[in-house]
Amino acid sequence: MNMISMRTGWYNAVRNHGVRGLVWLSVLGMAGCFPWRTPDRLVTARTMAEAGAAREQIQFIDLHETGLTALPDGLGAFPALVKVSLRGNAMTALPDELGVLNRLKWLDAGECALQKVPGAMAGMTELTTLYLSDNQLTALPDEWAALSSLTYLNLDRNKLAVVPGCVLHQTGLKWLRLNGNALTALPEGIAGLMALERLYLTGNKLTALPESLGSMTGLTDLALAQNALESLPASLTGMASLERLDLQGNRLAALPQDIGSLPKLSWLNLLKNPLPDEEKERIRVALPDCHVIF
Repeated sequence: MNMISMRTGWYNAVRNHGVRGLVWLSVLGMAGCFPWRTPDRLVTARTMAEAGAAREQIQFIDLHETGLTALPDGLGAFPALVKVSLRGNAMTALPDELGVLNRLKWLDAGECALQKVPGAMAGMTELTTLYLSDNQLTALPDEWAALSSLTYLNLDRNKLAVVPGCVLHQTGLKWLRLNGNALTALPEGIAGLMALERLYLTGNKLTALPESLGSMTGLTDLALAQNALESLPASLTGMASLERLDLQGNRLAALPQDIGSLPKLSWLNLLKNPLPDEEKERIRVALPDCHVIF
């Protein structure tokens, strides 16, 4: 979403829907889009032949939606390569060769029907941004614990029943997206991701949250909509940086007694929860400066 479309969105939201339109746009903002910024000016190729003609200069090879069923040979031959897009191709696996791309910073392999990914990708030690959304992944290799530069990991809409163990070692992560998987629980160890700022878990099968979650004091966004939560840990109120909390579509009849202790909370979505009227009133009083949606 660029700056022009964002401004237009605010204008149209107010014109067409009043304050409720602003609420809708706030929800859109929760989708995890990166803030607007000037586009990268990288030397780009759309085919391997085009890339080969400027082998020393090519920085971005964009092969998205090009009908690939396997990764082309020779990706490791581009010394300046920092960005690769494979999105929207029909590949069920990625080759070990990707591991030689030790200068790559950005990889998009979303919507590729991937069933597995190679442990050799742990060699991509400068990778900061990785998109693996909309695949068929049930696990990630343990070797990926070595991806210490990773700050953004998108695993939305895969088939993960547990949070991959390697993720718990990626302590530089700032954004972690696990929407639309089959998670039934979060490991206590997730609290070790102390750099994490945004955690998206909408559309899983979570019935409870670990007490350790409350120690994630740098988290600003937490999305837990459309799960099966019946209660929240009391420790949640220790999340001093939390600004936006999405709990829509759970089974909550009450929030922690100290919910008013969240000093920065400005947006709280509680739609489609069985909260009694007296609990709603208590929450309103406890959070006078927070926009609460019931």
